[in-house]
Amino acid sequence: MTRDPKTAELNAWLWLFCGLLSLPGPIGLALEASQTVGSLAYGDVAHATALAVRVALTGLGVAAALALVRRHKVGLTLARASLATSVAFALTRAATPFVPSSFAPSDEWIRFGAVALHAAGWWTYLATSGRVRRVYGIK
Repeated sequence: MTRDPKTAELNAWLWLFCGLLSLPGPIGLALEASQTVGSLAYGDVAHATALAVRVALTGLGVAAALALVRRHKVGLTLARASLATSVAFALTRAATPFVPSSFAPSDEWIRFGAVALHAAGWWTYLATSGRVRRVYGIK
C-alpha cells in the first residue's frame, strides 16, 4: 500500500539533513562576507566571485531544504545539486591559489575531503533510504 507523500512524516535523518542544508550555509556566508566586504571596495575580483558563488550555493541549499520539508520531489534534485556544487566549490578552493580562503593551503585539502565525505554520505542516504522513497513518492 502506497501512502500519500504529503502525509508521510519526515524522520530525524531528513530533519538533520534539512538543518545542515539550511543553517550552516547562511551563517558561514555571513561570516565570510563580513571578512571580505572590505576587499570588495578595492575591486578584488577573486573575492567578489567567490562571494557570489557562495551566495548562489547558499541559496541552492536553503531552497533544497525548504522543498524537502514541504515534501516536493524537486527537493531531492535540489539537494543533490547542492551537494555536488558544494564539492565542486571546495575542490576549486583547494586546487586554485587565487580563490580566497581563511585556511592554510594544506588545510584546504582536508576541508575538501570533509566536504566530499559529507556529500557522499548524504547522497548515499538519499539514494538508498526507503523512508526517502516513501516520503517523496519515488518507486
